[in-house]
Amino acid sequence: MKNKLTNTQAEKYVLGCLLGGADIGDLITDHFHLNESKVLFRLIKDMIEQSIPIEVTSVCMRAMTKNLADTIGGISNITSIFNQAPLIGNISYYTNILVECYTKRKLLLALETIKANTLSTTADSVGILGYAEDMLNNISKSGSKSSFEEVDALVDEQIDRIEKLKNSTSSVSGIPTGFDEIDSILAGVHPTDLLIIAARPAMGKTAFALNLALNISRQGEGVAFFSLEMAKGQLITRLLCTESRIDAGKVRNGDLSDAEMHTLKQTREHINRLPIYIEDTSGLNITQIREKARTLCQKNPEISVIMVDYIGLMRGERGVDRHEQVSTSSRGLKALAKELNVCVIALSQLNRGVEKRADKRPVQSDLRDSGAIEQDADVIGFIYRDEYYNPETKEPDVAELIIAKQRNGATGTAKLYFNGNTTRFDNFGTL
Repeated sequence: MKNKLTNTQAEKYVLGCLLGGADIGDLITDHFHLNESKVLFRLIKDMIEQSIPIEVTSVCMRAMTKNLADTIGGISNITSIFNQAPLIGNISYYTNILVECYTKRKLLLALETIKANTLSTTADSVGILGYAEDMLNNISKSGSKSSFEEVDALVDEQIDRIEKLKNSTSSVSGIPTGFDEIDSILAGVHPTDLLIIAARPAMGKTAFALNLALNISRQGEGVAFFSLEMAKGQLITRLLCTESRIDAGKVRNGDLSDAEMHTLKQTREHINRLPIYIEDTSGLNITQIREKARTLCQKNPEISVIMVDYIGLMRGERGVDRHEQVSTSSRGLKALAKELNVCVIALSQLNRGVEKRADKRPVQSDLRDSGAIEQDADVIGFIYRDEYYNPETKEPDVAELIIAKQRNGATGTAKLYFNGNTTRFDNFGTL
């Protein structure tokens, strides 16, 4: 049921966010219309007040202990509400819907009371007007909650941040990528940013992402890697080759010397200590990625970067055209970055238009499937290797990361060394 006085879907979305760990804020029981929604909200609220962790399992157990499972609609209803929940960061949107419906219900009740008093033969018109004014003022105050913040607090916060940067000996304000030329342009990767790395096939997108994951994780920052294309085993093999500098072909065939095998085992011990988490389920949609990422980040708060390889393989809603599917995925990844306060790095393909130009260095219009990616991204970088198109190039084994967009900074091109045999990127000028 959905009308101007109630929105049952919004009620479920808000409850789903609360089950996922969202702040209860100023919500009250009367904001909900359905009795089962009210009961579930009171259950969650009581658990929060008693410092009981809010998880689907704990809420279900609490409901059974309090003999409230049937009243809530059954344990399956709690699970369903959680599984259908939107991003936690969107709870304010749905909360506003509940408050709007609640205010209208109160207003309608007030108008009915005013009407009844007006029709009463004993009622005084002055008294009715006074009562009506007080009632409407109270409703107005209760429904006028604002999310605005005073500018002085915001300014102070930013001044403190800028002062820390000024006093820092490093020019990198975010998480260093491990690549000096990239950091000189981006100043590292930053929380809440959506960073798109795009290239034509075989340019080294996945290899670059894995190199970034290694560099970032060495600093103690956790990395969640969603591989929608390659299996976990393939990724681990690449990590081993990259870190050990051993030819991937030799590793794949097992054609290794004793010394190389020893190096691989040593590399294994090193990689095992890095906070890298890999998920290789194919065909995930944005909701599934959100749920998995949220759960992982709750268990591993050191995670600062989420990688998705690649956005074009994210499953979209059936019956929706490809453009809208990619747009939904792109918006969802940006919302995920803000919700979890992490940097989301998503890989993307380029269309074939780049192959038709004399200069095959990509531009933003080459992004495949949707212009929404270009809009949503805070940073867009393109990988280009001239050697791929020109075997006689003057710069063999050189890759360029072309920063074509940076919402909060300059653009430019960073050069890196790339070894295709070991799938390793290195700082330009260090080899």
